[in-house]
Amino acid sequence: MSFGHVTASGSRQVGHWRCAAGKMAASKVKQDMPPPGGYGSVDYKRNLPHRGFSGYTMFAMGIGVMMFGLWSIGKWNRERRRLYIEELESRIALMPLIQAEDDRRVIRTLRKNLEEEAIIMKDVPGWKVGESVFHTARWVPPILDELYNLRSEEDFDNEKHGFRWYV
Repeated sequence: MSFGHVTASGSRQVGHWRCAAGKMAASKVKQDMPPPGGYGSVDYKRNLPHRGFSGYTMFAMGIGVMMFGLWSIGKWNRERRRLYIEELESRIALMPLIQAEDDRRVIRTLRKNLEEEAIIMKDVPGWKVGESVFHTARWVPPILDELYNLRSEEDFDNEKHGFRWYV
């Protein structure tokens, strides 16, 4: 079987087959052509639905939220500092009153101690009630052990470890 044959003019004719019997069989080849007007356009792009804000918008919103947060923290810090200064000023204003109350409590306790000392040491010759154990004329504030050595242990523990209103 050979493909095509040579015509009398010498040109080669394509598209005819020579069959085994030697006869020429002409075959019509129908080429597949586009429809009239051509094929429609092919949609090759991604066709996803719009889902939310763009990246730039979300970045700008994030910056905005952070700026608002920093502003509100700064505002609260200023308010907190104002409250702290107000509390310090009130403590400073009340400190003389608190110190005076503490001094009155110490003097009252010292007076009770002197009365108790006079009762206890009345039989000891040469004992001077209230004589200072310090070798100075300056006032030395007494320590808790000295203040409460003649009081009950419960009073001492309450004073040493108890709750104080002004603290």
